[in-house]
Amino acid sequence: MRKALPLALVCVSCIVLGQDQRSGWTDKNNGQMYATYMLRTTYYERGYMSAQVDVKRSGEEDVFVVNPGPVFHFKDVKIVGLPENLVQQVMKDAPKTGEVYSALA
Repeated sequence: MRKALPLALVCVSCIVLGQDQRSGWTDKNNGQMYATYMLRTTYYERGYMSAQVDVKRSGEEDVFVVNPGPVFHFKDVKIVGLPENLVQQVMKDAPKTGEVYSALA
């Protein structure tokens, strides 16, 4: 059973001093692109490493559609190249098998 992530989207006003044509970011779509980035990052931080965010226009409003994909978990964590006493010390704080992956850990 999946749980919905409690997310709040905050409107952000930004002044952009330039345009980056290579990435698709422009002054005109900066708010959309930033909101999309923040939503994707929020999902990534909670283990949804394949999350995709699309923006659709509905009348005068932008609708952000999120496909979170599966939650990523740690299979196992191995430390190599350290003496055994340091490996044990590092592994005390390392993620455990089955824990949800988090970029914040």
